[in-house]
Amino acid sequence: MLRVTFLGTAAARPTVTRNVSGLTVQREGELLLFDCGEGTQRQMMRYGTGFTVADIFFTHVHADHILGLTGLLRTMALQGWTEPIRLWTPVGCRAIVHDAVNLGVERVGFDVGIRELESGQAVARDGYDIVPYRKIPVPADYEQATEKYSAQVELSKDKQLVNWVAGKPFPTIDPN
Repeated sequence: MLRVTFLGTAAARPTVTRNVSGLTVQREGELLLFDCGEGTQRQMMRYGTGFTVADIFFTHVHADHILGLTGLLRTMALQGWTEPIRLWTPVGCRAIVHDAVNLGVERVGFDVGIRELESGQAVARDGYDIVPYRKIPVPADYEQATEKYSAQVELSKDKQLVNWVAGKPFPTIDPN
């Protein structure tokens, strides 16, 4: 079974009824998080997704997409999380995500890996792929030279696409 939970759809400005960017995809006991805006952990509690996230994918690193990361990681640590977690970012965003992970004096008791992905570079999973693709071209003079990606989840059995769907098959990479 596949469950998609929209944790936030209000872009950069939350409202009383809508949080900033965040979305979970649950499939056969696996929980994936796409973007982690401020308040994401509260929304995860509200909608009962749990915190068993092993992978977080960032479409880009504007504050409304990453400000929830520090708090989420600290909450996971306080709950005794010990498994490694992988953070996936567009090329050029590693340093910003690293800063968010290491904000404050507290450290988490588990490994946090940060991996940059090119558009079209698929992350192979058990029975499906996650494929980032370029959504918005970035102007050459843009100060924060980061690409904005969307992602698709390709399930190999029925080729169903989920989450900002578009595109075609791409070569895959091993997530390790």
